[in-house]
Amino acid sequence: METPLKKYPRVLLQALLAASCCLLSAAGATADSTPRIRVEASERRAPKWTVKVPAADEEYLYFVGRATGSTTLEGAEQDAAADALRQVVSMIGLSASVSYERLRREAELLLEDRLAFDGEARVAGLKRLETYYQTVYYRTADSLATRYNASLLVRYPRRSLDLEKARMEQEAARRVTMAGELLAEGAGLESASDADRALDCYLQGLKQLAGPVAILLPAGRRAGYGGLRTDLLSAARRLGLGLGWVAVGPVQMSSLDDGRTWQDPQLEASLAEAMLEHGFRPVARAAPAGVFSLLSARCREEQADNLETGFCLSRWSAAISLLGPDGNTVLVQKVLTAKGFGPDPERAAGDARRRLRDEVFDKFAGEAREELGRTFGQARRDYSHAADYQP
Repeated sequence: METPLKKYPRVLLQALLAASCCLLSAAGATADSTPRIRVEASERRAPKWTVKVPAADEEYLYFVGRATGSTTLEGAEQDAAADALRQVVSMIGLSASVSYERLRREAELLLEDRLAFDGEARVAGLKRLETYYQTVYYRTADSLATRYNASLLVRYPRRSLDLEKARMEQEAARRVTMAGELLAEGAGLESASDADRALDCYLQGLKQLAGPVAILLPAGRRAGYGGLRTDLLSAARRLGLGLGWVAVGPVQMSSLDDGRTWQDPQLEASLAEAMLEHGFRPVARAAPAGVFSLLSARCREEQADNLETGFCLSRWSAAISLLGPDGNTVLVQKVLTAKGFGPDPERAAGDARRRLRDEVFDKFAGEAREELGRTFGQARRDYSHAADYQP
């Protein structure tokens, strides 16, 4: 005799699916206000590896990349592949130096079953084994929305991992050796009074030590890394101050009427030009972090009045700071004001901003140069040792 369970399997399955969807909807109400109503999967049952990553064997390491909530199936697969790559790169020791966006782009190699991932880490032999995905349907106000989840099982040869770690250790050691040579070359150039070329040597040395070098160094080479980087940083800061190098940041603006804030590239260029005219050497904020002095300005409209019919006043303050390379030591700090006039508030504010550009910035640059002339000796002593740096 046929049991009810065998007689009505589809009805029971649909009932269970509906009940589980209701539970998922209730449990996930805080995460998504549109409850899922149906889930379709690439396999009837999720593979065991989606729950528990396979244990490594004598030849291979295994990784599972995952992605949820993607708007396309291709995007879910790519994100899952990027997640798997991230895990491999982290094992090599490069997780801090490879961006997720770059991993996502490189993940196409894995999806095409190509066996190499090139870049700072040469992940040779990585192979995709299986893919499992789900299509999740959500109910919206008048239609259905679709999202995709994907899981990707990959394997990576143990031998490839060992070879890549050894190669990266050698590369890190080579960079440290080169940085030491650049430090010595810079010191020689300083002795010959060639400060500009000496500073370039110090900056190139710091560049050699950038990224994951400290992590990848063989244990026997790590002790000297911190001292070498500190010496390079100290020398670069000292010469940067002496030569007047300044990293110019964005000029922040804030209006009085609506509190709106924005950045003004034209005023930033004017501030840099004023510093240049007074003997400084302005560079973009993209200059090496922690090496050059930092210049920033915040300009705010403090007053906007109609003095009489057709005659308006706009008064702005400019808080301008020149900080030491550490970003905390104040070298020069001023709050200066500019007044503008015009037949309406807009033109009065425009006149005030013009005065910021033509008068206030020039005044700050001149006073900064004069003040640093008196305090430069102390500034050199402050940055002759970079004790605040922690490699």
